[in-house]
Amino acid sequence: MAFAHDVQYLEHSLADRLHLLRAAFVEWNARRAVFRQVTDELSVLSDRDLADLGFSRLDIPRVAREAAAAV
Repeated sequence: MAFAHDVQYLEHSLADRLHLLRAAFVEWNARRAVFRQVTDELSVLSDRDLADLGFSRLDIPRVAREAAAAV
């Protein structure tokens, strides 16, 4: 199976591979920006405000990952 994937990848031209690489980077960068934004916004809230939202300070990375995955 891995061999078939490698052969299929080699069938793409260099321009196609660069386009796919750029698209993957743009998507990764967008997810990273969302993760940082959510982390920054939730980190300034008090523990009581976070509890009102239904989670603790330890849940911030998980919530940020979930938000980034939805991009």
